[in-house]
This record gives sequence, C-alpha cells and structure tokens, in this order.
Amino acid sequence: MKSFWILVLPVILFFSLSGCESQEALEPIKHPRFGVALVQEVSEKGVQFGANVFEIGSQEVIEYGFVYSKNNINPKTTMDDMVSVKGRPGDYFELFANHSLQVGQKYYVAAFMKTEDLVIYSKSEEFVSQGSDGFLITSVEWPEKIYKFQSLTIKGQRLSRSLSNYQVKIDQYNVSFSLLDSNTLIVDLPSQLLTETTGKEKEVELNLQVAGKSFTQKKIVTFQEPVFEKLPLQLINFDQEVVIKGDFLDLGQIGLKYNSILRSSLSISNKNEFRFFPYKDYVMGEHDVLDPDVIVTVRGVEYNLGKVFKIKPTQLLDSEIVFKNNRFVLRGSNFSTRSGPEDNQFIGETGERLNFVVEKAYPDSLIINLQSMEYSGRDFSFQVKNFGSLSNSVKVKVEIPGIRLKSSGLQHYIEDIRGIIQQGDFGYAITSKYIFQYDFSSLPIQIQQISTLPSYSSIYGHSIISATESYFVVGGGISLDRSSSPVYLYSIENKQWENLSLLPTSNSSFSRIYEVNDGIVFEGGITYSENSSERIDNNERWLYSIREKKWKQLASTQTIGSSTLFSLGQQHFGIFYNEMNGNRELYQKTGMEDSWQFVKKVDVSLGGIIQDNPMVIDNKVYFSSIYHPIVEFDLMTKNFRNIGNMSAEPHNYPMFRKGKSLWFIFGNSIYDFRPDLL
Repeated sequence: MKSFWILVLPVILFFSLSGCESQEALEPIKHPRFGVALVQEVSEKGVQFGANVFEIGSQEVIEYGFVYSKNNINPKTTMDDMVSVKGRPGDYFELFANHSLQVGQKYYVAAFMKTEDLVIYSKSEEFVSQGSDGFLITSVEWPEKIYKFQSLTIKGQRLSRSLSNYQVKIDQYNVSFSLLDSNTLIVDLPSQLLTETTGKEKEVELNLQVAGKSFTQKKIVTFQEPVFEKLPLQLINFDQEVVIKGDFLDLGQIGLKYNSILRSSLSISNKNEFRFFPYKDYVMGEHDVLDPDVIVTVRGVEYNLGKVFKIKPTQLLDSEIVFKNNRFVLRGSNFSTRSGPEDNQFIGETGERLNFVVEKAYPDSLIINLQSMEYSGRDFSFQVKNFGSLSNSVKVKVEIPGIRLKSSGLQHYIEDIRGIIQQGDFGYAITSKYIFQYDFSSLPIQIQQISTLPSYSSIYGHSIISATESYFVVGGGISLDRSSSPVYLYSIENKQWENLSLLPTSNSSFSRIYEVNDGIVFEGGITYSENSSERIDNNERWLYSIREKKWKQLASTQTIGSSTLFSLGQQHFGIFYNEMNGNRELYQKTGMEDSWQFVKKVDVSLGGIIQDNPMVIDNKVYFSSIYHPIVEFDLMTKNFRNIGNMSAEPHNYPMFRKGKSLWFIFGNSIYDFRPDLL
C-alpha cells in the first residue's frame, strides 16, 4: 500500500496542496500541511484511515489523527469521536478506528494535527460504516442507597465522544447523562425509581447503547428509607396542623393513616419535614379517638409513628349561662366545626346526651337552637364532648317561659280529662273511665292507673264527674230504665271509693260541687220530667258530711245559670253564664250557706275553662282552657288574661304545679311553663 503512494505523490504535489491550512508561498511555513483523510479500508471491525504529510511546519505537533462524525460535516476534536497518536508524524500516517461506528451510517472524517496553540483540520470526506468492535465497560458504580438527584458512574474504553451516539435507560425510564471524559459516563438515576416503585429493594436493569452496541447490567438496589424524628406529643386544636420531622422525607407521594382516615395523595417536597391538618374537611366517626396512631406509608412501606398528636379538649368560656330564648351562642375554644354524630356532643350531669341542635359551628363558638330541646330541668349542668374528651362543666339556668322536659318512657294519652287534684308532688286526673296518679318527685315522672270508675255503665248525660280539693265525685244521672244512679266519692288520701247512695230528694245531678270543712256541698239541683228527658233545674243546696256519712239540706241558693266553679280553700269562685243578658260573669262567696256575690263581667270566651282545681302561684290562678292554652286569674285585681303564643299549646290537657312552673302532661311529653318569665 505504501509503494502506491510513492508513485503518485509527485503528481499530487504538482497539482495541489489542498487540505493544508494557512498556506503562504512567500513566507516560511509555520503550521503543518497535510492531505485529506483517505478512507483506505472499511470493514465490520472498523475503518482504516490514512493521510500524507506535506510539510510539518515550524510549530511543534503534539498530536495527530482522524476525527469522524455522523452529524457534523466538519467534525471537531472537541465534540466528535477520533483516533489519535501523541507526538509528531512522519511523511505519512494511518490509524484504525474501531469504535463508535454504526452499521450503514454515513460519516464525515477529517485528518487533524494539533500544535500547542492550534488544531488544523483537512477537508472532510464521506464514507459509510460497516460497523466497529464497539466499547468496553470496565466498571459501573452504583450509589449505596438510592435517593433523589443521584447518578451512576460508568467507566470504560472506546466510549463515544458524541452524545448523539448514546441511549441510556434504567428499567423502562430514559435517563439523562453526561460525559466526564472520554472514558467516563455520568448517568442520572430516574426520579421515578422513588416515586413510581415500592419496596425497600428492587432489581433494576441498566441498558447502555453506543452506536448500535449494547451493554446490560442487572442490579439489586437498596432505597433510602425515611428517617422520622421522635417528637413530643403535639396538643392541637381541630383546626391546627401537625408537623412530622426527620430526614429523607421527600420521597414523593406518601400515605397517611390515623383513625379511620386514609390520605394517599400527600406530596412531600421538604426533605426534613411535612405538615398536615388531621381533621380538615373530615367528619370523625364513632370509633375515632383524639390521639390515634399515625401510620405513614412511603413507597408502599408502612411506618407506625405511634402517638404523634392529640386533640385538646373543648374549653368553655363561661362557668354559668342563662337560656332566655330559643337561640344561644355558646362561647369557648376548640369546638369541632363539623357536623358528624361525634362532634360537639352535649353531655348532662348523669352522662346522658342532651339533644341541643347546633345550627352553626365555629372554632370559638356554637350557635345552638333550643326550639326542640328536651330539658332535664330548669337548672342543670353540661359539658361538651368531642370523641371521648370532655370540656369543663357549665351551669345552666333556663329562663325560657315554655320548655319541654325529658319524659323517657312516658306514653300517656288522655283526651277526656274531667277534673284534676294535686297534693304535694302527686297529681290525680279523672276521666270517664279511670283515675290516674302522677308522681312529680323526679324525672321521668311516673304515671299509673290507680282506679276504675264504679258503675260506669250507668253514667249518662248529666251524671256527675267532678273534682274537689280532696275528692273525685262520680255518679248520679238516670239510666235507660229511668232509674237513678248512686253517687260515689273517691278519696285521694286513702285511695278508696265510698258509695253515697242516691242523691237526696229526686235530684239526678247538681250544677256545682265544692269542698268545705264539713264535707262536700252540692248545689243547683237537676231533675228530669217523668215522661220526657226535659231538664228541670232547682235551687236546692245539700251538704254531704264526710264525718257523719249523711246528707244535710242547706238554704237554697239563687238561680245564676250554668257555671265553671273553682275553690281556693274556703273561697269559692264561679264563672256563670247569665241567660238574661248573654254575659259571662264572675261571682264569689266564702261560707257554704252564703249567697254568690257578683264581682265583674268577664270575657265570654272564658266559658271554655275546664279545670275544677286550678293551680295557684303567687296569688295568681291558672286554668287549662279549651280556647286558650292557659288563662290567668289575678286574685288581687280579679282580672283574667289569656297567656298564649307558646311553642306548644297544651290546652285541654292535665295541668299541675311544680314550684313556680305549670306542668302539662300530653302524649309522651311534659311541658313546663313559667308564667313569671313572660
């Protein structure tokens, strides 16, 4: 091959010195002059290049060779692959390129010489590669533990200087890389190894391709685990956040689990801490606790951090409060702002749950609606409970005029109350069939049927069913066969019936019955004609002596029409209907044989008063009425007034007295009304 160039060299010198740089015919040659790179032989092992040196020049040549590239038409030693030799060439030099050549790829090659201050290139020539031997990997240095922003160091021989010749993947991830020098490759580990895989270890595969040649290595790598710092228990409010501290915490998406909460989309970017709000937009459940174990899941691995935080108890600002209407603002701190079944429970003195309705919850206050509240009494205490933790206690005084009381288990429906009697903490009601006893000594009240009316089948029409201060009076009237029925007396004291026999003379009934010291007064007799049911009224007045067990006729009373009668000790009052003028009129008398004295005209609607024994509180008398929930009668002024417009209208139900309250019993509820709070 060299003999060929010896023959043709004079011809080449004659025609041209092409390819040499900085040619000056009249000046001394400073830089070397040489010919183009000659592609002498192309094989699957590589390519043989050669070049003729025309003149070496005055500058010292320190390196020479050939540089080739598939991308640059004018390849450069700073960025493209090359084969070179240190030192100074002779008249001719040739080198074999055995790496970084892809099969079938077109390349551009140029000869070069390097002096101390300059690199001189020939013109480039084209050739098509048939391949090369490829590169050799001598070592792959993996990190001890995989974490963020780490890299591999790959060392080898015959590595390409052109980045376009490389393709690097770790598992399925394409990764970025850089050349440290001609024999060292720095490969960045993919971030997805941390964020898209699970486990403490994983087998990964490195795949390196250079100019069509491949290198593969499988490696079991160990991942950096998070390190959690042990912190003191964090006492927080419901609206506060919790901090977790440590190292290597920014490992991508993590999962948080505490109580029944599972949060799997918390992204951590801080290496040394992360924060979260435990109960933001979350309604706690029945089994949740205030100091749950916190479990952190990182890359599929669970780390139980134990008790990290605890919700502080709710704190109430006031030690005593007063309910004056059906809406109240409860002040404090750390109220739950959610509306779950375990949020802001109200717990009474005996541990029972109170049915306050929270309209709106704020961290520092609760707006409470008391409209449907059932109370254990007008004075009680409660605490606010949130998930097992109780607040301080607050005393309550209820000054709402009308409230419902707790009456657990009470089922009592009476639609035909004919009269009531109260003695101390016990009340009694009579209907057309039974007598009931009410025990008001404690809540819930106890109600029991204590007697059945005698001779019920003979009670008709104008038969007597009435109540005095100590007795129920039942009987009289005329049965279907026109025979008279006996009269019975039921004693509240001994719970016994007494048969008074028939009413005196021919009377079947009486209009007014009231109790005096000596017994029971019956006045305003009623009889019926023999041949019809026509009613005949008379002015007879009789006393039945409880002690002597006999009847005694008293002086006749005046005719004053039908009436509603009530007695307060030896003072007797009647609201009579005057048939002459159509008015309702109030009358009063003291002795049993005294005449009724006119007091004043009253509202015609007061004829609806149905109670024989009204309740007396502070010189005021209270009646249950058909037309109004409650009618008040002032003993001093003798004035009546309607007390209405309450949240419930318990008219036509039994009414009793408890302290300064009126208690109505209706259905399965007790309605407590305080007239003095109006």
